[in-house]
Amino acid sequence: MGATTTINPPQTILSSTPLSGSFTISCAKDGQTYTTPEIKYNHWHQGIERDLEANIPFLYYKTQVRHLYDFGYYENGRTLAIIFSDLEEDVEQCTIQSGVNDPIQGATPVFESTTLRQYGDGLYFEAVPLEMLFSDVTSPQVEITVNGI
Repeated sequence: MGATTTINPPQTILSSTPLSGSFTISCAKDGQTYTTPEIKYNHWHQGIERDLEANIPFLYYKTQVRHLYDFGYYENGRTLAIIFSDLEEDVEQCTIQSGVNDPIQGATPVFESTTLRQYGDGLYFEAVPLEMLFSDVTSPQVEITVNGI
């Protein structure tokens, strides 16, 4: 599993001016930068995933975009998580920026990109639920004798 990158479009809590406009996402690999076309600020996250796969070839079928609901309404702010899966290499930080033709507008838009989990060769598994470890028996399945006890 590759790195998980969170891309935060403009973040303002309960903006007095609703956020609108477009943004682009850029990812670099081997010295070349790939950028999506302008994506409308309130676009659905599966559409953003489609735009990533169509315009950034090394991410084709290797990303999932999830919307993390931090702000209640898109007009107040959005946080998107881009999850890399089956990408067996370290990826440079993807970035988000305001569109050129239709820039993000609103009260003090801020753009942030953060890697939540670095790429590594270790595997990550969710915790095993306790009910999977339960065995309904009344006598021990293994008997051990130590010093005659």
